Amino acid sequence: MSATKESCVSKDEKRKATNWELMSDRSNTIKELKKSNKFVDALLITNDGGRELVHISVLSTLGSKLTETMLSATECETIEVNGITKRVKKIVIPNMSKNALKVLVDCAYSGVISSDVKGIYELLTAAQEYEMADVIKACCTYFIFQINIDNCVQLLHLGIKHGHKLRTAAWNMIRSNFHTVVEKSSDFASLTFEQLCTLLEDDKLSIENEETAWIAIRRWVKTDITVRVKLLPNLLKCLRYARMKTAFLREVILTDTLLEKSAEAKDILQRMIKANNEENMKRKVDGYGLPINCEVKHMKPRIPDEIIFAIGGWLEGVPTTLVETYDIRTNRWFESKISHQFPRAYHGIQILHGIIYIVGGTNGQEILSTLHCYDPSSGKWHQRANMYEQRCYVSTAILNHEIYAMGGHNGIQRVRTVEKYDHKTNQWHKVEDMNLARSDASATVYQHKIYIAGGLNEQVIENSVEFYNFEDKTWSFIQPMNFPRTSLVLLTYKDCLYALGGNNGFERLSSVERYDFKSSSWTPVQNMNSRRSTFSGCVIEEKIVVVGGYNGHTPINKVEMYDETNKQWTPMKNIKHDRSGLAVCVLKGLSNSCDFTYFGQKSKKEKSLIKKRI
Repeated sequence: MSATKESCVSKDEKRKATNWELMSDRSNTIKELKKSNKFVDALLITNDGGRELVHISVLSTLGSKLTETMLSATECETIEVNGITKRVKKIVIPNMSKNALKVLVDCAYSGVISSDVKGIYELLTAAQEYEMADVIKACCTYFIFQINIDNCVQLLHLGIKHGHKLRTAAWNMIRSNFHTVVEKSSDFASLTFEQLCTLLEDDKLSIENEETAWIAIRRWVKTDITVRVKLLPNLLKCLRYARMKTAFLREVILTDTLLEKSAEAKDILQRMIKANNEENMKRKVDGYGLPINCEVKHMKPRIPDEIIFAIGGWLEGVPTTLVETYDIRTNRWFESKISHQFPRAYHGIQILHGIIYIVGGTNGQEILSTLHCYDPSSGKWHQRANMYEQRCYVSTAILNHEIYAMGGHNGIQRVRTVEKYDHKTNQWHKVEDMNLARSDASATVYQHKIYIAGGLNEQVIENSVEFYNFEDKTWSFIQPMNFPRTSLVLLTYKDCLYALGGNNGFERLSSVERYDFKSSSWTPVQNMNSRRSTFSGCVIEEKIVVVGGYNGHTPINKVEMYDETNKQWTPMKNIKHDRSGLAVCVLKGLSNSCDFTYFGQKSKKEKSLIKKRI
């Protein structure tokens, strides 16, 4: 078989044969034609007063149905363009707003859709009416970046209708924020029965407790009781009732007026209560005292969307490589096998694009300038570029997708220098120094500014707080804390700064204070249950969690959680080992989050048993 002449031409030669500069000129020429209205041959009109002069040949690229509408028009109108009178087709475009028409015309000439959310909705309506597949796809892609609690259900329906990946993004938003969607979304009840069942049966449904599942069912059914109460029995079968308190089943669900309208649903619930009463004493329980079994549907715990990683620290007199992960659904800590070869304590920790970064610290023999990162998806550790300086007791934060390392001790003295890491170039860059040298301080970010509080400045324990403004590259002080604190934790929580625990030079502290940006003042908050310094903390599911530390006598393994809604600290399941100088972080939305939870531990045991049998 002989090759044709065209098939012998390489791709590179074809590229050379195309004058891309000329193609660009053509695009610019089309835009210029619209701007000057030269050679226009149609006037598009909407019922709400929209008027756009266009070239039919340009608009026809948007779809055949719009082209048919334009070509079928017979009426003409006399217009004046650039001082010249001419007749053009007068085309009325039904079912399209003037705003949508303007965006559509701009798109046809520029190839870019530019509008606000309202305008895109109007454009999408018009695109659906006129079967403009490319415009519909572009609108759906735009909405992926606009998904929120209020519109996620509506966008789910939209994504399904058009077979667009928008449906996956919207579904994930609903699943990850289910309680809030149930509570606040006006479109929640528009979910179909099948969609609601799929959500309730999803192991990754992010709900604090199973009671939320009932709240969702109740709201959905009550929207159309006459029709939906018949579906209540099947919805109740989606409940993981063994993971609910029997008192809730009996006193809340069983007494609800909905159950009076369905004898079948009432019978199902009574059998659930009986099963709970009969089997509770025989079941294995989790850290909350709730029955747990991954093989039994109604006992399965959910897989949390957020996982706490507790890495390194001082253990039995030396820095450790230990990593523990926390499953908030079962209130259990699990020792992970992801430990790397580099023991670490008094280090910084940050999450950037789903990767854990470990900054500085000490290995027990020297102060470190190293940066290591762990990818939980691949399970691999990597070493990255070293910092300019060695930093133990370093404070870290992320601003504009860059990791900032602030202060610390370099083995000789405490420093006020700052540097930041660019993950794209794998390089550190020096940043303006802080006003004060600080080690053992703590930092957080609020509204695109880094705040750093407390710490040691030579032999002085600081109560000062300063912030870094990226816009003008300056450090400025705010109102100091009420008490000096070193080895503390500073967190952003509920639009305030929280300074927790630490050491005031005389004793370890359990006290907590909060900075209100509106009043520019610090006020006391409920004390922690345990005194602690050189500990770590994080925010998970809108609650503060503090982990480990030193109580003035010994390292501790105690963990407690603070909830602003009841203003109480609650003891949680302790980490397995007493540790101070550790660092914790929260990873959200991991594709393999199961591996770091009760589910993951269960599957590991099963694999181990299979290997032994083989």
